[in-house]
Amino acid sequence: MSRTVAVNIITSATSGHRYGMTATAVCSATADPPTVLACINKLATTHGAVGKSKAFCVNVLRAE
Repeated sequence: MSRTVAVNIITSATSGHRYGMTATAVCSATADPPTVLACINKLATTHGAVGKSKAFCVNVLRAE
């Protein structure tokens, strides 16, 4: 039995640098307003970038 899992890419940018990571702990929190919950380890460099920029993007890649 195979299980299809989406891959989530979280990206952010600060001070002219881009940061990114893959994440499996991403889920929808509310529909109105659209809100997502993404768990990022505090030791990840992307965590610091999201904290400084106060913005991030989540791209969901599906298996085909």
